[in-house]
Amino acid sequence: MIRLARIILEASDNQDIEDIKRDVQMARSVKFWMEPEFGAEARAFPKNGTPNSIEKHNIKNVNNGVGFASYDSKGEINGILSFNDKGMFKIVTREDSLRQGIGMELLDYANAHGVDLLKVVGKNNYSNSGRSLILKWLDKQ
Repeated sequence: MIRLARIILEASDNQDIEDIKRDVQMARSVKFWMEPEFGAEARAFPKNGTPNSIEKHNIKNVNNGVGFASYDSKGEINGILSFNDKGMFKIVTREDSLRQGIGMELLDYANAHGVDLLKVVGKNNYSNSGRSLILKWLDKQ
């Protein structure tokens, strides 16, 4: 199972957290076969980085794309939060790194480094695990 949050920029600037959470809960679900594969997504990022870190990168082959990559204790990529030029984002975690809080760390890091995530988590499509992750993240805001 791969964590995924695929989001389209549609949220109003004036929504409060409870309105955003309601939108997330009511959003359509992404079909399992539409979820991205970690290896395919990871190709857009450097394979290795500083151990136990999150680094910001420009995404290859995406106009104005930006993303954040998480690196494990060996410096190998184990999680990705990527944005494209249309305001969508995805969170994908390496299979052996699931359920270790990497998605939450990526969201926190992006939010702390100038990405206004509350603007992009409105009425969107989510996988089950992506929806759960976003709702837990919103609870912390």
